[in-house]
Amino acid sequence: MVIRLCAKTERGSRPEAQDGDVHRPGMLRTAGSVLAASLIVCAASAVGLGVTGWAEPTGSVAIAPSFTSTNQANSASTALTLNHDGPVTLQASEAAAGDGVLTSPSSDALATAYKLTGAALGTSADTNWVSASDLVHPSRSYSVEGVGPSEITVWVRGVTPADRVSDAGVYSATVILTVTW
Repeated sequence: MVIRLCAKTERGSRPEAQDGDVHRPGMLRTAGSVLAASLIVCAASAVGLGVTGWAEPTGSVAIAPSFTSTNQANSASTALTLNHDGPVTLQASEAAAGDGVLTSPSSDALATAYKLTGAALGTSADTNWVSASDLVHPSRSYSVEGVGPSEITVWVRGVTPADRVSDAGVYSATVILTVTW
């Protein structure tokens, strides 16, 4: 899978991907299914705020469950480091509708939910799972207060349907986390 960094925001431009910027999340194969959520982390740039941005431009969460029953949930998380010299806002989005849902190459989909947590998020941190569609809704944002670096933990959960066991295979999703100030 090739993932390019974001294009532009209203407040400035984001870094463009270079030809060698290829992200291939490591996949651990098991007898069941493998879930992988790719995270594209973007920082909008503005003059004078050169220290704001993600320590790493991409990240991934790999969940290696063996689905053996219906309505089975499996989750995992990854910690991302955000460097910032003042309060910033995080917002999740998708490059295309549905990209945030864990889906197999055969189009089998899992109920997908996310949580963003970390001390720097204060009261805007998620305490409950948020559906993929709610996470990327334009009205949803997270406030990061203070000065970083701040650790933001991204949690991903996939749940098999209640009426059948999901197909075995690799399930993937992509979410873009953009920082603005």
